[in-house]
Amino acid sequence: MSEYKRGFSLGFLLLKIGLGIFFIISGILILQGSASEPCIIAIRSIVKARIADTLCVVMGIVELAVGVMLLLSVFVCFGKTLNALFMPIIMIVWIMAIALIDVFGSAGLLNGFGGNFMNYASRVSSHLIILGSIILLK
Repeated sequence: MSEYKRGFSLGFLLLKIGLGIFFIISGILILQGSASEPCIIAIRSIVKARIADTLCVVMGIVELAVGVMLLLSVFVCFGKTLNALFMPIIMIVWIMAIALIDVFGSAGLLNGFGGNFMNYASRVSSHLIILGSIILLK
């Protein structure tokens, strides 16, 4: 991480671009109400319809905004203040998503992995990679 602060790092650039694209697409899918989006499935399995819809919209907007901010930050310097504001927010939102999807969701830890441990382990590992990327870019 200290290398990133001293100068250009292709790895951090690619990480920022990839994470930005991921959050933009994920935010759009959530806002569209995609029935296959794991976050929507998890939220709707835990809370009632109106609250679930509100939570999904908030999550989608946050993910979309952070994705746009990450991609824009490749070309525009926002300064440490904006980064210090957005990254903790998305970290908290992502930790909540991990809890909803991977612990409490219908295919989560508390529900027997949805009957397929390999799919569960693959999903959890990708979620942890994204969380690690958020922490690195913070």
